[in-house]
Amino acid sequence: WGEIPAARLQELADATRAVDARGRLAATPNGIFVLMTGLSADSDAELATVVCNVFGFRQAQVWDASPEIEQWVGLPPSRVEGPLRMWTWEIREGRKVAPAPDAPLAAGYAILATSQATSFRYELARTRPAN
Repeated sequence: WGEIPAARLQELADATRAVDARGRLAATPNGIFVLMTGLSADSDAELATVVCNVFGFRQAQVWDASPEIEQWVGLPPSRVEGPLRMWTWEIREGRKVAPAPDAPLAAGYAILATSQATSFRYELARTRPAN
């Protein structure tokens, strides 16, 4: 794993709307892999969202981890659009539960997964009160 050139890191941060992004890049015979962390641009004075993205670009068919994510979260995706799947949950009494639509958010989590023929992106986000 090596440094991502600053201009390329900024392009990836802009594409994922990440602020203060940091990242590492691995070029292998099987493809290119990127790990990037940052703060979501949607963060504000009330809520802060920390994100971790894993990207991959491969020559061969990409494995889709969506079934394993759904099993781990224990909930169906809350949003599905073409290759996009998104799961959102909160932890209550030690269990992952779907957030109540009108309840105030104490701390919430989300996984966004996009898998296409030769590329993938997985994002883990944690949202919590900013203070």
